Amino acid sequence: MEWPEEGLVIYVDRKDEFGARLIYRGDDHWISAIGTATLFQNIFRIEGLDPQMSMCVLTYGITVEKLSQADLPLERIEYFVDLKEVYCTYYKEKKISLLGAAKALKIPYQGCKTIKEESDVMLKLYNKLLEDGCRMEHYWQALAREEKSTSNDFVIPPVTDVMRLKKQPYPHYIILDFEATCENNRRIMPQEIIEFPSVILSSKDLSIVDQFQVYIRPVAHPKLSKFCIELTGIQQEWVNAGATFDVAYRAYHEWLVKNKMVTSDGAQFIFITCGDWDLKTCLPGQITYSNMSVPNHFTRWINIKRSFSEFYKTKMGDMISMMDHLKLPMMGRHHSGIDDCRNITRIVQRMLQDGAVLR
Repeated sequence: MEWPEEGLVIYVDRKDEFGARLIYRGDDHWISAIGTATLFQNIFRIEGLDPQMSMCVLTYGITVEKLSQADLPLERIEYFVDLKEVYCTYYKEKKISLLGAAKALKIPYQGCKTIKEESDVMLKLYNKLLEDGCRMEHYWQALAREEKSTSNDFVIPPVTDVMRLKKQPYPHYIILDFEATCENNRRIMPQEIIEFPSVILSSKDLSIVDQFQVYIRPVAHPKLSKFCIELTGIQQEWVNAGATFDVAYRAYHEWLVKNKMVTSDGAQFIFITCGDWDLKTCLPGQITYSNMSVPNHFTRWINIKRSFSEFYKTKMGDMISMMDHLKLPMMGRHHSGIDDCRNITRIVQRMLQDGAVLR
């Protein structure tokens, strides 16, 4: 069994009772307290603990959003994973209680009446997942460290063994996924972009260089349809407060320049999209309507669905099916442009880790 280099904290929260089991350098410590702040203060008082130790937190059924709002020392917490989400995703099961998961996997346990006993069951479940081949590092998430949506604080641990990665033809990949005005069973003309998001991924070490997202105010059809709001989660007031497309595009270009994606030597990247629609249909339609032109780097892209099918020798129709194939849990909301970019980024990272070369 391999533990993270950080301290592994199994966190249990039952109303006003809080407990944590710390696994650190082979030692197993149990701590309980009335509040979360006191709980983690007691953790840091453990004798022999590295004062600079960072932690990976395990929970069962406690979301990253709830943890981010709790009174936790976020500056010391590196990653978080919800074992409930891991169990359901890895074994392709429906939502289930901790004891239900333990029984389904035939994990022996003494009981689960106390928070300490609950932590024992969670530790056994964690070990069982590892024994069954679950690559737990693919499920770690980062906690939000700023007062904003946790989805904006998306972090993926970079690959440490870069020597194993194959050399890619591009130094960077920019994952792009537009959201546009839409109607149920009817095509809107012109179909205008309402969310412009991107994630820059380094092909050298798979680290996230930067992210971009802006909501755009549509002109031809300024009122979003009920279908569009329900599909994307984008609210009318968000686009009302947004910039027009030409202003948003200039901000995007400045972002590319700031990150040295566009230099005197040309583009230092290629776009990755989930399908061809974004850059073959959506952007050209928007450009025509806005009476604009864009540089040539918007005319070259990699369709990740095609690359995925060729590399893994299996046909995949959408982002969700690719994530299911790789047993990656969904982060954020599907059809949120920025969340889709982040999830596609995770697919790309896994492909490069598995030896794919994207060109």
